Order: sequence, then structure tokens, then C-alpha cells
Amino acid sequence: MIVRTALLLALIPLHATGAAAQRFEGVSTTKTFRLSSDIVTEQAGDDQDKARDKLSGLTIDQLVRLGAEVDSQQTQVKGTRLRSAGGEMPGMGPTYVLMDAATGMMQMVAPAQRTYTEVSLRDGSSQGDDDDADEPEIEPLGRTQVIGGLRCTGYRITDQDEVSIVWTTNDPAFRDLFETQMRILPDDDTGVKRIRSLFARYGYPVMTQEVEQDGSYRVELWSLEPRRLADSLFTIPAGFSKKTAPGMR
Repeated sequence: MIVRTALLLALIPLHATGAAAQRFEGVSTTKTFRLSSDIVTEQAGDDQDKARDKLSGLTIDQLVRLGAEVDSQQTQVKGTRLRSAGGEMPGMGPTYVLMDAATGMMQMVAPAQRTYTEVSLRDGSSQGDDDDADEPEIEPLGRTQVIGGLRCTGYRITDQDEVSIVWTTNDPAFRDLFETQMRILPDDDTGVKRIRSLFARYGYPVMTQEVEQDGSYRVELWSLEPRRLADSLFTIPAGFSKKTAPGMR
């Protein structure tokens, strides 16, 4: 789905046009708030559309008081380079991931083993032309709200059987971050082209709200904190050896 793909691209957080682009440096945080299906039914009933409309009016504090599970993920960003936690990998221990939008390379680093693996995210053929794919239906909500100090515009997006409420901004820092993330993937990928077009027209997501297929309610919230970061955070530490993993080279 186009909307789902766009949101996933934001978590991994276009080529700039015109004047030289501002390069964001700092920390991107994505927080996910999820209400279980039982809480959704208790608060808003079984109808997903009515539940979405009712729950979308709640503040983050209200969601937390209702018992929402909270998950937070941070990505450190410096220009075209990104670093995020990779989690606990079998046989590797805790890892972190480095990505470079300029080269399209992703490296997974395992400090306990003093090793890393790498793969090009631009390898492989294009996804091909998909001109017959249905475009999402995007309906302006006709209102704005301030989220994290940014004036954001609301849209209701219907992408096949998925319906989301998305609040977007054209803030330069958000624009630079999302454009940088888009550059990691192949330019000729059909999905990338479509998402690029949607971002250029409607802005870049700051918050999304949706009822999932299992009946739970999920809110994702992005925030940026400008901060000076050391170059060493984005390079393989000295003495680490490259390791070949299945499917990587």
C-alpha cells in the first residue's frame, strides 16, 4: 500500500531541487501509541469508521491515560547518513544500523562480535511500471492543528481497505529528512516515485492515526531535535571486520 510504504520509509525516517538543500543534523524520534482492540471497543464501539473519528480527537496524554502501549524509536541523522538501533539479532547480539543515502549502502554493526555486514539497497531490478495501480483517495479535512510546534494540515487517506488520518508539514527539516530517506532506495522504483509525488503535493507526515485490521488503534508521531553529532557515530569502528551474511555482500 502506498500510505503504508510511506510510513515505513519514515522509520528506516527525493532528490532536492532548486537551491542547495538544508541538511538536517540531529535526532529523529518516532513514537507509536497503540490502544488494544478491547479498549477501542470499550471507548468507541465496534464500527471502525466511527471509532477512528472519535479516537482521533483524543490527545496523546488521553491515549496514555487510557492505557496505550508506547514504543519509541530514534534515528540519528547527519546530512545523508543515518544511524538507528537494530535490536537483538540471533548469533550477533545487540546491533545498530548505519545507512548512507549518498551511496545507498546499509551496514549492520555487531559491537560484541566486532563485525559488520553490508548490503546495497539499490541493488536489484526496478519494481516495474504499475500504472494500473489505484491511487489513494486523499480528502482534506479542512482544518489544521499545531503538533510539536508545527502547523500541520490534516488529510483522510483511503488506500484500498486502509483508512488513515495523516497530518503533514512542509517544514524544511522534515522535508530534508524524508527526502534523504527516499534517496536510499532506487530512483526507478515505482513505489518510490508515487510516494515522492504524494509528499511533494501534500507535505511530509508528522502524525498518523488509524484503526488497524485487528481493531486496535495506532498513532505514530514524529519529532526532530537539531543537535550536533560526531562523525564517528556514522562510521564503522576501527578494528571491526566485514562479515558475509546470507543474502548480503
